[in-house]
Amino acid sequence: MFELEKIQQLNTLELSVLKYVLNHRAQVEKMTIRQLATQAHVSTSTISRFCEKLGSRGFRNSSIC
Repeated sequence: MFELEKIQQLNTLELSVLKYVLNHRAQVEKMTIRQLATQAHVSTSTISRFCEKLGSRGFRNSSIC
């Protein structure tokens, strides 16, 4: 699902997003970027950076979100 090399590049906040996504996958698939940011206690910018670091062009185009 996630490449180890890319995960190792995540900062602390982005790792918290990853943890939230892994623990709430079904809910995340239905969330907006703002909802995910609120639930993961980060900014929408953090979500965007998280998606980019994992190889996505953005939140909506992400296969993980």
